[in-house]
Amino acid sequence: MNAVETEYEACIAACQECVVACEVCISHMLVKKSNNDCPNCCRQCIAVCNMCIGALSGDWLHTDSICKLTSEVAAWCACNCREHDNEACQHCAEACERCAATCRELVAC
Repeated sequence: MNAVETEYEACIAACQECVVACEVCISHMLVKKSNNDCPNCCRQCIAVCNMCIGALSGDWLHTDSICKLTSEVAAWCACNCREHDNEACQHCAEACERCAATCRELVAC
């Protein structure tokens, strides 16, 4: 396994973790009132993370652009979820931050 494959695997894992955390956050926020974009940001984050996983798995032509977009959306989602003082949102923010950082690092290589 070469370095690029290892970096791809790390990014895929971070995106998968982010998807799960966002799903939990959405479930938690269904009955809560939000004064920001949570849980809408989670829905969008799930969509771009799944697209990023597909791009990395399939070695798509525009993988770098998709990773950049995923990093931006995950960072935005982290900021929104971080504002809520509950375990689900805080865990989601942490997963989104890891995803954003991992995607950002992959694009920088």
